[in-house]
Amino acid sequence: RFGVSNIEVEVPIRHALEDGRVVRGFADVLAETAEGWLVIDHKSSPQPPSKWPEETLKYSGQLAAYSSALSAAGRRVAGCLLHFAVTGGIVELRLPSDTAVLNSGGGSSKR
Repeated sequence: RFGVSNIEVEVPIRHALEDGRVVRGFADVLAETAEGWLVIDHKSSPQPPSKWPEETLKYSGQLAAYSSALSAAGRRVAGCLLHFAVTGGIVELRLPSDTAVLNSGGGSSKR
């Protein structure tokens, strides 16, 4: 589906938000596609697939912050994915187009 042309791993992220908070972290994987960049975060949660939507919401703020940082750096973000390495699956997050999710920690998930 994505046709990846470039992959970057353990990419340092540092970004100042409008309210003065600074986001710091490492994006596990950034994958460049024709549509933009995919932000992929690996999680070692042992939760079964039935719990993935709940688990995904816990990390939506983190991925929204990474997405915001990449957008501010001029990289178009095509999507955010959580990779559940232990139980074997990927969940795509649907983040709002604005930064309200950074304040609420909200978002939604799609398996």
